[in-house]
Amino acid sequence: MGTLMDFVPLQSQRVVLRPLNQDGDLDAYASWLNNAETTRYMASGRTPITTDELRDYIRSFARAPDGILFGMFDLETETHVGNVALQTIDWHDCRGEIGIVVGEPSARGKGYATEAVGLVVQHAFTQLGLRRLTAGYVLENTGSARLFEKLGFKVEGTLREHFLLEGEYLDCARVGLLRSEWPGIR
Repeated sequence: MGTLMDFVPLQSQRVVLRPLNQDGDLDAYASWLNNAETTRYMASGRTPITTDELRDYIRSFARAPDGILFGMFDLETETHVGNVALQTIDWHDCRGEIGIVVGEPSARGKGYATEAVGLVVQHAFTQLGLRRLTAGYVLENTGSARLFEKLGFKVEGTLREHFLLEGEYLDCARVGLLRSEWPGIR
């Protein structure tokens, strides 16, 4: 079993995942989190965020033994198009939580998220030794629903009236995937 500190960039056909550098250019990342369309179904973005706050957020992952924040980069152009987090890892019970944002509008709907989350799932199950991954999304977020369904996550429950959006409480799905269900393991 690997550790979070052993991380080597992960690569698929069009995406490379690597830890974010808190000293890098975070202007695009900040603009995503300050864009209401990008953060519509996210807890992030409810209040404005600065690049200094993002640096602190990235540093918190660098210090934490229970998560890693992957920057998602277009393999051909090296453009930072989003992030995937593997977080709240419980090493005793061998489980973790996945969160994702495709912040670059031109990268949405093109399969980057599917490739990126697939890389994280494979890494979590084969390198980190996790046996269970979970995620959540607002039911109205059909893109997230399709993403997790494509990757084999199963709906395990509904959190009723869990997310407040524009004065309305919306239901959220909780999804999970077991290592034994991941095709890359067989």
